[in-house]
Amino acid sequence: MKNEQFTQMMLKGKHAHAATAEAWPVLMSRKQASDFLGVKEQTLACWATNKRYTLPYVKIGRLVKYRTEDLQRFIETNRFTNGGGDAA
Repeated sequence: MKNEQFTQMMLKGKHAHAATAEAWPVLMSRKQASDFLGVKEQTLACWATNKRYTLPYVKIGRLVKYRTEDLQRFIETNRFTNGGGDAA
């Protein structure tokens, strides 16, 4: 899914739960983070392995956790307008 499509989906409320981060825990599992972003768990694993995006994560033993504020920052930094320029 392209970033623009994801942003439009978020703005249209198709993932309205993601817009209210207060309802989410401070540290999310990969499953929760994937639900928050609207991508598959495997996508997050690939991003971490391939370093495709700079999405920070926390390792606790063998567990991978994501901070809500990092996910929100990721959404904002990957937001683009239709013209391709940065919307921020």
